Amino acid sequence: MSTQDQERVLSLITSTNKPYSLQQLQDFLAVHGLKKAAITKAVDALIEAGKVRAKDFGKTKIFIPDQSRLPILSKEELDAKATSNNALKQRLAQAREQAKVAEAEREALRQCLTLEQIQEQISHLQAQSQDLEEEVARLKGMQGTENPADREKISKEFVSKMEVWRKHRGIFRSIWSTMYESMEGKESDLFEEIGVDTDESVGADAKKLDNLFSTVRVSLNKEAKKRRL
Repeated sequence: MSTQDQERVLSLITSTNKPYSLQQLQDFLAVHGLKKAAITKAVDALIEAGKVRAKDFGKTKIFIPDQSRLPILSKEELDAKATSNNALKQRLAQAREQAKVAEAEREALRQCLTLEQIQEQISHLQAQSQDLEEEVARLKGMQGTENPADREKISKEFVSKMEVWRKHRGIFRSIWSTMYESMEGKESDLFEEIGVDTDESVGADAKKLDNLFSTVRVSLNKEAKKRRL
């Protein structure tokens, strides 16, 4: 056991003026290469010299500095330490908040799709959009000629496809929104670069489709209620 070991143990205990278990001392002093056996010998020597006191708490023994050997702080010094502690607490709270934000961003990025997966989603949505446009054109062409049964069947197919399209469209927008926050450049330029066709670029009127979807769904619900009466 060296005098340096004792000095390091004593410095840790007195500088913080708080109790430590043997395991805690080992954890904090591991950076100096101190092992459990060396720390135990150093603590025993410090206790024998009256520089450190030991107290038993159940099965755990803790070590505290001899308070009579510590300097008594003036009111000004105590106030200064209190101010310093408050500042450190604020910095700690800020660091924890920043860590929380960073972790949330990391998790969001982890869940983001790859560029290849996004392009697959885009192709899928484009195909669905084309199907819906064709469905709308077919409905317009059959106005006044379809019978009620055909009209209901077509309406249900339209509503079903619209629900799927709206769901996937929402998923894409949510994923893209998260990714776009960490990208540079205009959204339109990025869309063009990765091959995203927007509603405007393909001439699709999403608002009209949504309005038609709402109208058809309301109509189907009314017909269903009539049949139940």
